[in-house]
Amino acid sequence: MSFFELHFAAHIPTLLQEEGAKRSSQLLHSLDDAQRQGLDSFLSAQPSLAAQLIKAILGSEYILESCCRNPDLLFHDLLTAATASALSPIKIVDAVETACSDELTADELDSRLRQLRRRFMLVLYWRESNNLADFTEVSQAMTAMAEAFIQQALDYHYQGLVNKHGVPVGADSQQVQPMLVIGMGKLGGAELNVSSDIDLMFVFPESGKTNHANKPIENQKFFILLGQALIKTLNEVTADGFVFRVDMRLRPYGQSGVLVSSFAALENYYQTQGRDWERFAGVKARVVACTRLTNHNFIEHNLTKHKLTEKVAAKNQVIVS
Repeated sequence: MSFFELHFAAHIPTLLQEEGAKRSSQLLHSLDDAQRQGLDSFLSAQPSLAAQLIKAILGSEYILESCCRNPDLLFHDLLTAATASALSPIKIVDAVETACSDELTADELDSRLRQLRRRFMLVLYWRESNNLADFTEVSQAMTAMAEAFIQQALDYHYQGLVNKHGVPVGADSQQVQPMLVIGMGKLGGAELNVSSDIDLMFVFPESGKTNHANKPIENQKFFILLGQALIKTLNEVTADGFVFRVDMRLRPYGQSGVLVSSFAALENYYQTQGRDWERFAGVKARVVACTRLTNHNFIEHNLTKHKLTEKVAAKNQVIVS
């Protein structure tokens, strides 16, 4: 019997012995001989980590399945210093930006984001299973993950659409038009948990057309294409899983409404059509991502003009002058 199996049997309650033996065997059978020997040597020198591993695979099917499917996650992400400290928002943003810094195809981006999500979730589940993370740490980490993934996907697809259709420009202001991603519900309140979906709304300041020399398109059409691409990257289930489940039903007119609204259309809806519960839902509304190269003062002016400042709390670190 290996050190891991002996340690496992000695440190779990009698009622869990059968399930524990099944799970430890499942994990060990997913490893090759060198990996099993390496795991045994490592855990015999680190008994505290051995105890944490036992709690983690007993407490989380997700951890067990992920490590059996890809043992590198066990050795490179879990049995390391990564689980010893909180998964802070700064760590998450840095990891996402580093992983997506090179030239990627859309499929490669989708895969990269899903792999990152799995790594982050493994650390969170590990820390939660071992009482190392409290609710605040988990909700902050989940919120930071959502914001970082949304921003990364938004940047990627925005640039692709600009290359094809040009930059969206306001008809009256002649300013470059941004798309703001507004987080609603738990995302807006920075209260996500490990099973939360994300409620989003897409808005832009001003109608107009893109500045493409030959085939300009309406700003709203541009942003609808951007919103569709963003949702696909986050929501679609692939062989690597999904990034976040996206719910767009809190937008004006719900599922039957247009995917992206101008500030003027949003103002008109809340004033003439919005129900009380929709106005209450706006209490937690917060800008969680925005297309880059955005003039912060221009956004603030238009939010004020359309009486939306109290409904949307701008996220200054995303909206750059």
